[in-house]
Amino acid sequence: MHFRNMTKQRRNSVILLLLSVGAIPTSGQIASLGKCPDVTVEKDFNPKAYLGRWYEQEKYPFVFELIGRCVIAEYGLNTDGTISVTNQQSNMITGDENSIYGSARIVQPAKLAVKFPVPLDVEAPYWVLGTDYKNYAVVLSCIDFGGLLNTKVVWILTRKRYPEIEIMEKAYSVLDAARLSRSYLTRTDQKNCAEIKEKNVMGASRKGVYE
Repeated sequence: MHFRNMTKQRRNSVILLLLSVGAIPTSGQIASLGKCPDVTVEKDFNPKAYLGRWYEQEKYPFVFELIGRCVIAEYGLNTDGTISVTNQQSNMITGDENSIYGSARIVQPAKLAVKFPVPLDVEAPYWVLGTDYKNYAVVLSCIDFGGLLNTKVVWILTRKRYPEIEIMEKAYSVLDAARLSRSYLTRTDQKNCAEIKEKNVMGASRKGVYE
């Protein structure tokens, strides 16, 4: 998504949102000067193998998940060839479960554009940097604001709610290869979460050691 291609109203909305939540701190926790990094994505990406349920293990700070826990992402195939996207999380304060539904289209191999109806109804980049489809996936979303500034979010997803350390190490190696810092990663609370029946055909989760 290119900032310069947005309408003036949407550009202003994005700027106000980022400033209001402190998503552009001087420490550069999420934002960096310059363009989005030149990264390599998963070679020969297989969208069908990527479908199904993923549990969020770690991520860069992300405003829409500030008070979320038990975060799950589930992907399916729509009849028009696009990918259905369902994100679920529990509110760590109230305990309420929330879901948001969107869609994704494949722009280039391993590069998708994801759109949710709220809050801005604009497409956001979703780049799969690396995955083995059965255990882990590392995703980058980077928005370029005219080449002067970029904001990044990284997610580490796993097929198991409690993955083994070896699986996480493979995910970290993808970040290292892309020269993306691990220091901004925050752990997602996946303990004591109610298991929701999967909509896609994936194997049942098995408990690992990454707890």
